[in-house]
Amino acid sequence: MLMGVMILLVVIGLLVIYSTSFKATKLVSLSDVWHQMVFAVVGLGGFVFMARTDYRTWFKLTPWLYGVTLLLLVIVLLSSKVVLGAQRWIDLGFFQFQPSEFAKLVLIVVLAKFFSEHYDQMHRLRYLVLSLLYVAVPMVLVIRQPDLGTALVFGAIWAGMALVAPVGNCICWGLAG
Repeated sequence: MLMGVMILLVVIGLLVIYSTSFKATKLVSLSDVWHQMVFAVVGLGGFVFMARTDYRTWFKLTPWLYGVTLLLLVIVLLSSKVVLGAQRWIDLGFFQFQPSEFAKLVLIVVLAKFFSEHYDQMHRLRYLVLSLLYVAVPMVLVIRQPDLGTALVFGAIWAGMALVAPVGNCICWGLAG
């Protein structure tokens, strides 16, 4: 069901891109549609790969994934070129990679592992601060690009996950009482 909905949304998106490729009565370019089709196929492959991989594998890899993510965000600040006042992409020649998008996925896995491992201790301030530190480091690196929108998404990821973890109970009870 999820795959069917995803494919339907991709097809609708491709049709919208295709429809914007026309100028008056003449087709201007199909290159945008072809690029998006390639990205859709790569994304579908990534979706299938992730769905077939046991989540415990990703939990084991979280220190490496988090470290690589931070390294990529630092590389963006040090070596990428400024485009319209922002440094957000690593140019691989044939492809431009935006590490902050990868960081969103990694942050979800890292926080899921942290909250699950410290489930019973999440009512303590120390663990609340540690969970916030996991978010604060990439958030600061992304704000330096500058990309406030993605930094706010990092905060929303933390808030959403904290609300379903015991942290959410402490925060809600603290506000109510």
